[in-house]
Parts: sequence; C-alpha cells; structure tokens
Amino acid sequence: MTPDPPLDLLYERSCQLADRCIAGEIQFLDAVDMAYSAAEFSGTVARVGPDLVQHVLACAFMGVLKGGGMTKISEINADDRKVIELDRQAERRKHR
Repeated sequence: MTPDPPLDLLYERSCQLADRCIAGEIQFLDAVDMAYSAAEFSGTVARVGPDLVQHVLACAFMGVLKGGGMTKISEINADDRKVIELDRQAERRKHR
C-alpha cells in the first residue's frame, strides 16, 4: 500500500484521542467529532473523501467501544488495508 502521510497522521492522532477516551479524559463522540473536524480543516476529507476518512477513524477508534486494547496500525487486517487502497485508487480515477 502506498504511504499517505496525511492519513497516517490522522490515524496516529485519532489513536491518541482514542487512548484519552479509554482513560476517561474525553467522551467518545467528542473525540471522533474532533478528529473528523481536524480532517475537514486540513483538507483531508476534500482530498480523499469522507468514506476513507471515516474508515481510518473507525480503525483508530475500534478499540474504544471494545473496552480498550487499541489496535496498532500494523494490526489493521488485510481486508481493511485493501479497502483503503481501493478507496485511494477510486479517488485518483475521479481526479484524472
């Protein structure tokens, strides 16, 4: 999969917000809204589309609702990576 620094940063920061949810420092919905707003502000949503951004956020926050045990980016399964890559390819075709 081709690296995408803005999406990687979104994932990393979202995992940090998720850790804060698990620690009880911030409410889950507030953290997700904050991460999505940051993606909008940075232009990531406009560049890759809301579906891919929401997928990245889902991967980052999936451990919160399961009661902890955050998933590391290296542990995202092959199916999720394939979805992300297909979304990126679709976006590239749109912009040709």
